[in-house]
Amino acid sequence: PNGAADRLRKLLANGHARSRRSGADPRRQALQRLDQARRLFTGKAAGGIELEHVSDGLEAEYRKARKTFRHAYRDATDEAFHAWRKKVQLHWRHMSLISRGWPEALSARASEAKELSRLLGEDHDYAVLLDFAGAARLEPGDLAELVDRSRACQADLRAQAKPRGDR
Repeated sequence: PNGAADRLRKLLANGHARSRRSGADPRRQALQRLDQARRLFTGKAAGGIELEHVSDGLEAEYRKARKTFRHAYRDATDEAFHAWRKKVQLHWRHMSLISRGWPEALSARASEAKELSRLLGEDHDYAVLLDFAGAARLEPGDLAELVDRSRACQADLRAQAKPRGDR
């Protein structure tokens, strides 16, 4: 969009002129990479991969996400919630990728996972803030107030995330 193809052609042409002087051919390398990408996106690079392989991988990752969900609420540590967030993000991306096959069901699932990931991302932001604040030279009263307020916000976010994780 917005002339990107023209800019790419100019860059390739300039690179080709420079490559004559340097001996390398970045234009040819770029064209080869574009051809590899085309094959990947048209499915030719995925030869031999069956739907069963994909579904087995999705099932295994979903099982890991459920396990990290239970672990997060059992241990209630920032690290456990961050681990769950990473699994939720992976599930969200998986659902986004395959939603074209069944958009009515999987698009909604992807949207739910994305919202859950957002909530857990905010929770993680508070954890990072508290780590930073712990290393900063704040007055003890200020630090205590920041910790109390941040933990209260995390508790609210985690309460919102739990029913979504259950679902």
